[in-house]
Amino acid sequence: MKNLKSLFVLLAAPLFFTSVHADEPKVLQLEEPVKLTARKVQPFEVVSGTFIPLVLLNADDLMVTAQVTTDVYDHYQNVVIPKGSRLVGKKIRQVNDRHEVTWTGLQVPAAAGTLRLAPPLQATMPDGSAGLVNFQTAARAGAITDAPFIVPH
Repeated sequence: MKNLKSLFVLLAAPLFFTSVHADEPKVLQLEEPVKLTARKVQPFEVVSGTFIPLVLLNADDLMVTAQVTTDVYDHYQNVVIPKGSRLVGKKIRQVNDRHEVTWTGLQVPAAAGTLRLAPPLQATMPDGSAGLVNFQTAARAGAITDAPFIVPH
């Protein structure tokens, strides 16, 4: 029995004599709730993330023009950008094999003149990747919208 008590003292002593510090308890802080603001999509609105399929008509360092190859629709199934419309832009720079082009104007057959795109759209490849690899006439391209805009009709 005496051996059992001394074994207990040897094993339990480090637990009683070492200073164990627990982390201070953390106080939970209330956070502001996330507020969801929604708005109704308007007729003839091109929403963010819309892909516009294009074919290049003119590709040079001064001015780039492209023609829309298929109709672009809104959420109400209205044709917002009809096939045959044109995007007008300029080449910004070339990085490796990619040509960075921004589209600054939209010419819709129903509207007189060129509609200014603010902010401008970035040119993409047909798969949605940034920049244009094939920078020549008749090459397939595209544009993906960053911000919503309404096309007047």
